[in-house]
Amino acid sequence: AIIAAAGEVYAQHGYHNFSVALLLEAAGVSRPTFYRHFKDKTEVIDIVVAQANAQLLEQVRKRVGSGNSLEDLVNNGIDAYFAWGRSIGKLAGAIYREIHDPHSPASLHRKRILENLGGLIQTAFEAYGKKMSPRIYDALLHTIEHVGHQAFWPHQKSAKEITDLKNTIRIIILGTAQYSPGN
Repeated sequence: AIIAAAGEVYAQHGYHNFSVALLLEAAGVSRPTFYRHFKDKTEVIDIVVAQANAQLLEQVRKRVGSGNSLEDLVNNGIDAYFAWGRSIGKLAGAIYREIHDPHSPASLHRKRILENLGGLIQTAFEAYGKKMSPRIYDALLHTIEHVGHQAFWPHQKSAKEITDLKNTIRIIILGTAQYSPGN
């Protein structure tokens, strides 16, 4: 209950405006109960962000393994990313707002999730004979993050706008794969 409430409070207030008092009210628990389980707000937000990132990695892992072509792989990966964004709702906004804030758990987890996703995507691409520099995979992940977050933050976009964002990502990834040196 505390972690679920922490996700709601973090989604609404972000790391810097998150307080244990807000969390206690949302969770309906006492201060001693909170401190029996967590040392501070950072620890509980860290768990919320880690769970969100684990969901992303799992959704991408499930979807990129299916399909019969590189284009299927790209489409499935993009769909997984957007499904994840929809599934975590307003939490996506809090995470995106803070990915460059060194004090926020979102920033601390970002490097790890990018490394995990980069390795997963690299392995999947190489299965289709596309071997690219690790910097290219990193740039593609940053592109997905930059373009994709616009679907959910600062507010949910229309279905048409989301389709346009997905197509932008698809064109960049497939174009990069087609013209990348070493293929």
